[in-house]
Amino acid sequence: MSKYLSITLTTGEPGLDEQVSQRLVLANGVSYCALNGESDIVVAYYNGGRVEIRSASALTNDDAVLVQEALIESLSSTWSNVRVQVPALSELVNAVVGISDTE
Repeated sequence: MSKYLSITLTTGEPGLDEQVSQRLVLANGVSYCALNGESDIVVAYYNGGRVEIRSASALTNDDAVLVQEALIESLSSTWSNVRVQVPALSELVNAVVGISDTE
């Protein structure tokens, strides 16, 4: 059974055509989670997959820690709880791109 992180995604112009949705990111098989040189959060998997959490503004190391803590929480929670919400990051997330499963 797989576990997932739920990340709030905000697109459009705030107050005009803003849309809020949730994106799921696989929590199983993560080899590392860190901030990259473009200030995006990278979630890399043992199988070679990679997911990037992006914002129009720079994300911080504190944001990467929030994602890491959510990963730990998801994997240490009971199997009846398969989804953990990532807390709000310092900037709005406007893209979650990549693939976690390369098989």
